Amino acid sequence: MFLKLTHRRAYAGTSPLAPPPPAEVPEQYASPSVKRILERLARVGGGAVLDLGVLSGDTLTTFAEAGARVHVHDIVSRLRAAPDGGAPDIGRLLGAVRVAPATIDVMCAWELFDVLPFAVAQEALAVMSRWLVPKGWVLAVFNTTAPAGVHRFRVAADGLVRAEPTGALGQAVAVTTNSQVAQLFAGFTLVHSAMVRGQAREVLAQRQD
Repeated sequence: MFLKLTHRRAYAGTSPLAPPPPAEVPEQYASPSVKRILERLARVGGGAVLDLGVLSGDTLTTFAEAGARVHVHDIVSRLRAAPDGGAPDIGRLLGAVRVAPATIDVMCAWELFDVLPFAVAQEALAVMSRWLVPKGWVLAVFNTTAPAGVHRFRVAADGLVRAEPTGALGQAVAVTTNSQVAQLFAGFTLVHSAMVRGQAREVLAQRQD
Protein backbone atom coordinates (compact mmCIF):
# COMPACT_ATOMS: atom_id res chain seq x y z
CA MET A 1 0.00 0.00 0.00
CA PHE A 2 1.39 3.38 -1.00
CA LEU A 3 0.66 6.25 1.37
CA LYS A 4 1.59 9.84 0.59
CA LEU A 5 0.41 12.01 3.45
CA THR A 6 0.39 15.78 3.28
CA HIS A 7 0.92 18.19 6.15
CA ARG A 8 -2.41 18.54 7.96
CA ARG A 9 -3.18 21.96 9.40
CA ALA A 10 -4.79 22.20 12.81
CA TYR A 11 -8.35 23.42 12.90
CA ALA A 12 -8.97 26.93 14.15
CA GLY A 13 -9.08 26.99 17.93
CA THR A 14 -11.78 28.47 20.16
CA SER A 15 -11.60 30.35 23.42
CA PRO A 16 -11.55 28.06 26.48
CA LEU A 17 -14.37 30.23 27.89
CA ALA A 18 -16.57 29.81 24.84
CA PRO A 19 -19.19 27.04 24.87
CA PRO A 20 -18.29 24.04 22.70
CA PRO A 21 -19.94 23.94 19.25
CA PRO A 22 -22.87 21.52 18.91
CA ALA A 23 -21.80 18.03 17.88
CA GLU A 24 -22.64 17.03 14.33
CA VAL A 25 -23.82 13.48 13.82
CA PRO A 26 -22.06 11.44 11.12
CA GLU A 27 -24.37 10.39 8.30
CA GLN A 28 -24.24 6.84 6.96
CA TYR A 29 -25.53 5.92 3.53
CA ALA A 30 -25.31 3.10 1.02
CA SER A 31 -23.15 4.28 -1.87
CA PRO A 32 -23.88 2.67 -5.26
CA SER A 33 -20.72 4.29 -6.63
CA VAL A 34 -18.47 2.87 -3.91
CA LYS A 35 -20.05 -0.54 -4.42
CA ARG A 36 -19.23 -0.33 -8.14
CA ILE A 37 -15.67 0.71 -7.34
CA LEU A 38 -15.15 -2.25 -5.00
CA GLU A 39 -16.63 -4.60 -7.61
CA ARG A 40 -14.26 -3.19 -10.24
CA LEU A 41 -11.24 -3.64 -7.98
CA ALA A 42 -12.25 -7.24 -7.29
CA ARG A 43 -12.86 -7.90 -10.98
CA VAL A 44 -9.45 -6.64 -12.15
CA GLY A 45 -7.60 -8.08 -9.18
CA GLY A 46 -6.72 -4.77 -7.58
CA GLY A 47 -5.54 -1.71 -9.44
CA ALA A 48 -4.51 1.68 -8.09
CA VAL A 49 -6.70 4.05 -6.07
CA LEU A 50 -5.86 7.71 -5.40
CA ASP A 51 -7.73 9.33 -2.49
CA LEU A 52 -7.60 13.14 -2.42
CA GLY A 53 -10.05 13.65 0.45
CA VAL A 54 -9.71 13.98 4.20
CA LEU A 55 -7.58 11.10 5.47
CA SER A 56 -9.56 8.05 6.64
CA GLY A 57 -7.89 4.88 7.87
CA ASP A 58 -11.11 2.91 7.32
CA THR A 59 -11.18 3.93 3.65
CA LEU A 60 -7.53 3.04 3.13
CA THR A 61 -8.07 -0.37 4.73
CA THR A 62 -11.18 -1.10 2.67
CA PHE A 63 -9.49 -0.33 -0.64
CA ALA A 64 -6.30 -2.15 0.35
CA GLU A 65 -8.24 -5.25 1.39
CA ALA A 66 -9.95 -5.14 -2.02
CA GLY A 67 -6.45 -5.60 -3.49
CA ALA A 68 -5.78 -2.00 -4.51
CA ARG A 69 -2.53 -0.07 -4.28
CA VAL A 70 -3.66 3.02 -2.37
CA HIS A 71 -2.15 6.49 -2.84
CA VAL A 72 -3.24 9.24 -0.44
CA HIS A 73 -2.82 13.00 -0.73
CA ASP A 74 -5.25 15.03 1.40
CA ILE A 75 -5.87 18.13 -0.68
CA VAL A 76 -9.34 18.81 0.73
CA SER A 77 -8.00 19.62 4.22
CA ARG A 78 -5.47 22.03 2.72
CA LEU A 79 -8.23 23.82 0.83
CA ARG A 80 -10.46 23.92 3.91
CA ALA A 81 -7.88 25.99 5.74
CA ALA A 82 -7.36 28.47 2.88
CA PRO A 83 -7.75 32.12 4.02
CA ASP A 84 -10.87 34.05 3.07
CA GLY A 85 -10.51 35.84 -0.23
CA GLY A 86 -7.44 33.93 -1.34
CA ALA A 87 -7.63 31.97 -4.58
CA PRO A 88 -6.35 28.43 -4.01
CA ASP A 89 -3.14 27.60 -5.86
CA ILE A 90 -4.51 24.33 -7.17
CA GLY A 91 -1.63 23.91 -9.59
CA ARG A 92 0.86 23.89 -6.72
CA LEU A 93 -1.23 21.50 -4.63
CA LEU A 94 -1.74 19.04 -7.47
CA GLY A 95 1.88 19.37 -8.53
CA ALA A 96 2.89 17.93 -5.17
CA VAL A 97 0.99 14.70 -5.90
CA ARG A 98 3.65 12.24 -7.03
CA VAL A 99 1.58 10.04 -9.32
CA ALA A 100 2.69 9.00 -12.81
CA PRO A 101 0.36 9.69 -15.74
CA ALA A 102 -2.13 6.96 -16.72
CA THR A 103 -1.54 4.84 -13.60
CA ILE A 104 -4.68 5.38 -11.49
CA ASP A 105 -7.76 3.19 -11.95
CA VAL A 106 -10.01 5.00 -9.46
CA MET A 107 -9.63 8.51 -8.10
CA CYS A 108 -11.71 9.59 -5.08
CA ALA A 109 -12.04 13.37 -5.13
CA TRP A 110 -14.94 13.44 -2.65
CA GLU A 111 -15.75 17.16 -2.02
CA LEU A 112 -12.63 18.54 -3.72
CA PHE A 113 -14.43 20.10 -6.70
CA ASP A 114 -17.26 21.36 -4.49
CA VAL A 115 -14.96 23.52 -2.34
CA LEU A 116 -13.28 25.17 -5.34
CA PRO A 117 -14.51 28.02 -7.51
CA PHE A 118 -15.97 26.42 -10.63
CA ALA A 119 -13.24 27.64 -13.01
CA VAL A 120 -10.58 26.31 -10.63
CA ALA A 121 -12.43 22.97 -10.37
CA GLN A 122 -12.25 22.68 -14.17
CA GLU A 123 -8.54 23.41 -14.06
CA ALA A 124 -8.07 20.79 -11.35
CA LEU A 125 -9.93 18.05 -13.20
CA ALA A 126 -7.94 18.72 -16.37
CA VAL A 127 -4.76 17.99 -14.42
CA MET A 128 -6.18 15.05 -12.46
CA SER A 129 -7.61 13.28 -15.50
CA ARG A 130 -4.05 12.74 -16.78
CA TRP A 131 -3.42 10.40 -13.85
CA LEU A 132 -6.25 8.08 -14.87
CA VAL A 133 -5.77 4.98 -16.99
CA PRO A 134 -8.00 4.77 -20.08
CA LYS A 135 -11.56 4.15 -18.83
CA GLY A 136 -10.45 5.15 -15.31
CA TRP A 137 -13.05 6.41 -12.85
CA VAL A 138 -13.35 9.56 -10.73
CA LEU A 139 -15.74 9.77 -7.76
CA ALA A 140 -16.98 13.16 -6.56
CA VAL A 141 -19.62 14.48 -4.15
CA PHE A 142 -21.52 17.75 -4.63
CA ASN A 143 -23.65 19.37 -1.93
CA THR A 144 -27.09 20.69 -2.91
CA THR A 145 -26.53 23.80 -0.77
CA ALA A 146 -23.40 25.91 -0.48
CA PRO A 147 -20.99 23.85 1.66
CA ALA A 148 -20.07 25.33 5.03
CA GLY A 149 -17.48 22.66 5.80
CA VAL A 150 -15.95 19.40 4.63
CA HIS A 151 -16.38 15.76 5.59
CA ARG A 152 -14.24 12.70 6.17
CA PHE A 153 -15.69 9.83 4.12
CA ARG A 154 -15.24 6.44 5.80
CA VAL A 155 -15.77 3.59 3.33
CA ALA A 156 -16.73 0.09 4.46
CA ALA A 157 -16.37 -3.16 2.53
CA ASP A 158 -20.17 -3.46 2.11
CA GLY A 159 -20.34 -0.12 0.28
CA LEU A 160 -21.62 1.85 3.25
CA VAL A 161 -20.10 5.32 3.72
CA ARG A 162 -20.00 7.45 6.86
CA ALA A 163 -19.68 11.18 6.19
CA GLU A 164 -18.22 12.85 9.29
CA PRO A 165 -18.00 16.67 9.54
CA THR A 166 -14.36 17.65 10.08
CA GLY A 167 -14.38 21.46 10.13
CA ALA A 168 -15.67 24.67 8.62
CA LEU A 169 -14.35 26.16 5.40
CA GLY A 170 -12.10 29.19 5.71
CA GLN A 171 -13.88 30.94 2.87
CA ALA A 172 -17.35 31.02 1.37
CA VAL A 173 -17.95 28.79 -1.66
CA ALA A 174 -20.95 28.93 -3.98
CA VAL A 175 -23.04 25.82 -4.56
CA THR A 176 -22.10 23.82 -7.67
CA THR A 177 -25.21 23.62 -9.87
CA ASN A 178 -26.30 20.53 -11.80
CA SER A 179 -25.45 22.25 -15.08
CA GLN A 180 -21.96 23.02 -13.80
CA VAL A 181 -21.49 19.39 -12.75
CA ALA A 182 -22.48 18.31 -16.26
CA GLN A 183 -20.10 20.87 -17.76
CA LEU A 184 -17.28 19.77 -15.46
CA PHE A 185 -17.56 16.15 -16.60
CA ALA A 186 -18.30 16.93 -20.26
CA GLY A 187 -15.21 14.96 -21.31
CA PHE A 188 -16.26 11.91 -19.28
CA THR A 189 -18.90 9.20 -19.51
CA LEU A 190 -21.33 9.21 -16.59
CA VAL A 191 -21.27 5.80 -14.88
CA HIS A 192 -23.60 6.68 -12.01
CA SER A 193 -25.22 9.71 -10.40
CA ALA A 194 -27.49 9.65 -7.34
CA MET A 195 -28.60 11.72 -4.37
CA VAL A 196 -27.02 10.58 -1.08
CA ARG A 197 -27.48 11.78 2.51
CA GLY A 198 -30.53 13.68 1.25
CA GLN A 199 -28.39 16.75 0.55
CA ALA A 200 -25.57 15.74 -1.78
CA ARG A 201 -25.13 14.25 -5.23
CA GLU A 202 -22.60 11.47 -5.76
CA VAL A 203 -21.10 11.29 -9.25
CA LEU A 204 -19.01 8.46 -10.71
CA ALA A 205 -17.56 9.36 -14.10
CA GLN A 206 -15.30 7.46 -16.53
CA ARG A 207 -12.49 8.85 -18.63
CA GLN A 208 -13.53 8.38 -22.25
CA ASP A 209 -10.17 7.57 -23.90
